[in-house]
Amino acid sequence: MEMHHGGHFIEACNGTMTYVGGHVAWFDNMNCDLMSRWDIEDYAKKLGYTKIGKYYYTLPNDRTYKPMVADSDFWTLATLLPLNRVVLVYIVNDVQMFN
Repeated sequence: MEMHHGGHFIEACNGTMTYVGGHVAWFDNMNCDLMSRWDIEDYAKKLGYTKIGKYYYTLPNDRTYKPMVADSDFWTLATLLPLNRVVLVYIVNDVQMFN
């Protein structure tokens, strides 16, 4: 899993979002059968985060950022990992608008 953190989304007036700034951390050898929301939050805590605004995920070469809110969203992430080997997760505390 590739976890982006410390940056933020910029939203264009047409609604497209781009994640800018921040850092990237990798977490390997995840057990997708046992992964849950709590695992993602534990990884965020290892990066020093105590309060998270929102989580989003996407696949490589896809910039459709999907929010991770319900347990079913985290389950979808877990089911995508074995098929794609990499899923990008974004920790976001704010979204900035530009015209």
